[in-house]
Amino acid sequence: MTGFETFGPEHLLWLVILAAAGTVLYRAASVRNGRNGTDLKERVMLAAAVFPVLGRVLPALYEIRKGIYGPDSLPLHVCSMAGYGCLLHFVLSCKADRSSGGGRAALAAGRLTALLVLSELLFFPGLPGALMALLFPGWGWCAPFSFLSICEFLGHGGIVLYVLLRLRDGGICPGLQRAWIPMLFCAVYALVMIPFDRMTGMNYGFLLLPSPDSPLSGIAALTGSGIGYYAGYALLVLGIMAASYALVLRRK
Repeated sequence: MTGFETFGPEHLLWLVILAAAGTVLYRAASVRNGRNGTDLKERVMLAAAVFPVLGRVLPALYEIRKGIYGPDSLPLHVCSMAGYGCLLHFVLSCKADRSSGGGRAALAAGRLTALLVLSELLFFPGLPGALMALLFPGWGWCAPFSFLSICEFLGHGGIVLYVLLRLRDGGICPGLQRAWIPMLFCAVYALVMIPFDRMTGMNYGFLLLPSPDSPLSGIAALTGSGIGYYAGYALLVLGIMAASYALVLRRK
């Protein structure tokens, strides 16, 4: 079976499924009636944190078993990092919630710093990156309901759900004063991955070639490859980042 088109019937069906399931889980995690409500909230958050990791690990194990695991399967995309970051954030948050002597204030300085940095990076570029991946999937060459597509859709959907849940309960509380963290991450990522992609022929972060049918394709069509593409890419990232933090400031 061939792949699927961006915003074609199969893609739209996936988006509807994820939106419906995400809405149900998001509402379920808001239950606050005693211990059972707390348990349900934690289970939903755990599931949302685990799905992105499974979405990376299971395909990797499959490829290893088939002997086809290679440099293009490394967890070096931003969404892959965000997926592992969700689970790490959940673990650190649980330790903070269950610690005595003032919760987060009782955490070791290193753990608290890691939690703050993770929170900022999951908000950006993690959340918009996962949303963009769902809207403009880079795995459109796969059959829409194949094993890989299922892992990709559920994995990216898990990132979105986890971050939204933590934004609601304050577990992720981005601040403009910490916006330098995602800016530094994006700069370092580009400085490392652009040479890596060029040397290996990989396309992590879509820094070598744009994802098909995505806004990056429009940028490449206007600017071509090389410096022009990187400049347009950087402007797009900055624009999405500004919009993301503007929404947070408006909520406050």
